[in-house]
Amino acid sequence: MPAEAVFIVGARTPLVNFYNSVGARPLWKTIPAGSAWPDDKLSNVIDGYLADGIPVYVDFDQSLWDPGARISRESPGLEMIRRDYQLDLARSPLLYQISRKEPAYPGSISRRGSSNFNHTFRVAFGTAPSKYRICNSRQL
Repeated sequence: MPAEAVFIVGARTPLVNFYNSVGARPLWKTIPAGSAWPDDKLSNVIDGYLADGIPVYVDFDQSLWDPGARISRESPGLEMIRRDYQLDLARSPLLYQISRKEPAYPGSISRRGSSNFNHTFRVAFGTAPSKYRICNSRQL
């Protein structure tokens, strides 16, 4: 992981904040779950970090996102990330780097104009929100 980064990691937020507070990773930040979650402004927050050249990582492990709730407060934001951003696998199984925003064509999920798009792994939806699979973009 880079020296400076932002993490969207649900229940692992305290761990990232610990590394920051003890000086082990002083430039690591989080977009925390719960009351500090930016709701409709999540896209703006992510875009701001990306514009500043700071990598943003998201963990889609459902056990980190309010496992007792059917739908967590963060669910719409996580779905927006899956839908609107290019995601590159950072670490198995479900940690992804948000590379850039995907300009959408009307009526489609993502734009496929990138020259390296076929070499980029994307998150595809299964039939239930708890099922994710990694596939090559040609399979989308």
